[in-house]
Amino acid sequence: RRIQDILTIQLAAMEASIDGMAIVDQEGKFIYLNNSFAHLFGYDNPEELMGSVWLKLYNMEEQQRFESHIIPYFKRKKNWRGRTMGRRKDGVSIHHEVSLTSITDNQFICVVRDITSQKLAEEALIESEEKFRAISTSAQDAIVMIDDNGKIIYWNKSAEKMFGYNSLDVMGKDAHLLLTPNNFHDTYRKGFSAFRKSGKGFVVGKTKEFEAIKKDGTLFPIELSVSAVRLRQKWSAIAILRDISVRKKMEEELRKTSKLESLGILAGGIAHDFNNILTGIMGNVYIAKKLSESGSKIYNLLSDAELAMVRAKDLTYQLLTFAKGGVPLKITVSVSELIKNSVNFAVRGSNLIPEYRFDDSLWPVDIDSSQINQVINNLIINAQQASPAGGKVYVSGFNVNLTDQMGLPLKSGKYIKIVFRDEGLGIPEDAISKIFDPFYTTKQDGSGLGLTIVYSIIRKHNGYIDVSSKLGHGTEFVIFLPASEQKPQEVQSEIEPEEEYHGCGRVLVMEDESAVRDVIFEYLNLLGYEVDFAISGNEAIEKYSHSMNTSVAFDAVIMDLTIKGGMGGKDTMRKLLAIDPNVKAIVSSGYSQDSILANYSAFGFSGMICKPFNIEDLGKVLKRILRS
Repeated sequence: RRIQDILTIQLAAMEASIDGMAIVDQEGKFIYLNNSFAHLFGYDNPEELMGSVWLKLYNMEEQQRFESHIIPYFKRKKNWRGRTMGRRKDGVSIHHEVSLTSITDNQFICVVRDITSQKLAEEALIESEEKFRAISTSAQDAIVMIDDNGKIIYWNKSAEKMFGYNSLDVMGKDAHLLLTPNNFHDTYRKGFSAFRKSGKGFVVGKTKEFEAIKKDGTLFPIELSVSAVRLRQKWSAIAILRDISVRKKMEEELRKTSKLESLGILAGGIAHDFNNILTGIMGNVYIAKKLSESGSKIYNLLSDAELAMVRAKDLTYQLLTFAKGGVPLKITVSVSELIKNSVNFAVRGSNLIPEYRFDDSLWPVDIDSSQINQVINNLIINAQQASPAGGKVYVSGFNVNLTDQMGLPLKSGKYIKIVFRDEGLGIPEDAISKIFDPFYTTKQDGSGLGLTIVYSIIRKHNGYIDVSSKLGHGTEFVIFLPASEQKPQEVQSEIEPEEEYHGCGRVLVMEDESAVRDVIFEYLNLLGYEVDFAISGNEAIEKYSHSMNTSVAFDAVIMDLTIKGGMGGKDTMRKLLAIDPNVKAIVSSGYSQDSILANYSAFGFSGMICKPFNIEDLGKVLKRILRS
């Protein structure tokens, strides 16, 4: 009776169990199963399965696994537990845990528990982890996970590349080793304790800029954003760190460009008016010298004045170089010989010794050789001033292929890299960011324009210049210029033999400044030309049109580009070409905001002359266009 009671209790417990329970005989047939078992596999009641073989609840693959691996193991060990996937009556697959336990030699009990929801959750977690790993691995930003103690617990590949540490170097280390103490540690100490409690603060939900530090000690700017995540009842932080070195360089370039453009507009306007005045002064001094006795005190004083005006002319030229009108007149050249010749010329008379190193086949570039000569000259002057005791200046040129990953504010592509390195005094760290600023200088006799001119010229050549220096160890300037696909042209020497500039013919001059008109009148008379004047575009058109119907037509026209309150040289030229397609005209200006001086032939002009000019300049351009 007692045994009967025990069996009754056991049977009742099996019937009440939420787990599926069944007893199977030695042939694998059900001899008992509870409602939970039947319902788990989609049957309404146990009777539907009684007498059938339990393996029919599994697909062919699972049946083979049971027969080949599980049942042999079960027979040896008398029990087995594991996970498998069965098949409901309607064909839907279900994940469940199975426990097989031997009751007698001929019977065993089978207990099953539905784990489909758990399995789907696990698969979703695995999928989520795989997605996170894929995103993290492919992300260009550094992704770092920090636990509630501020220790690093995750470190992606981009973080390795950005900071120079591999994951073994940093796992378990304090996160503050990544950022410099001066702008982060206080925030870290104050904010992290609050973050541990609430998941708030500690720059969560904000984007902040910090100064980071690489494994080798290099400092660089980053943008940091942090998200909070709750793991095992504790707050952890996922930090995304972006290297913004390139963006900062671009911002600095825009700042410099904006400053130069603002100053350039002012400089261009001043230079235009000043060059008109200087043209009048230079012409009157020249004429006064002609009327003076050579060697007299007056003659010598006028000669000194001419030298002073040459310096003034050079100053306005520098101003115009970074004004909007200073557009390079580019040709394709191979720069290695140009650089050597320019450096050799610049170091003459100094105690600097140049050393050269160039790639054998340096790519050609499209440059204004005159402006690049000015760049080289200014850099050598800078090296001389930084090396009072003399020394070497190392000049090198290389072919480089720039990519976006190199951190330079340039488009990717082919460039030549030109390096000037001296062994001089170096530049103080607080001055490095200012050396290209207009009128900034650390030298008593410096104008503060030399390196500004260098920067402006390189920028207008679509290039980039950077500088690095250490006090007592010299300075290095690095220039990048876009390589050209064209074949290099032979650079013509700027030195030409003396020529006789006198000529003959009638010249119409359009000029609204009376002082400049007076000088041009004297110049042209001395050169042998007849001259007539117009003070506006309309008057010039009228006089030229009238002369075409007479026997004394004009052989050439000289036109100022800018006429105050009237039609300037550009529009006047367009109307003259409509009257006479063969008109020979020279454009003249102290400043060209539209860059017409740099591309005069595109507007129909035969030549150009920049103010201030002397009699030789005027005679040369006139003779050239009349000869043609």
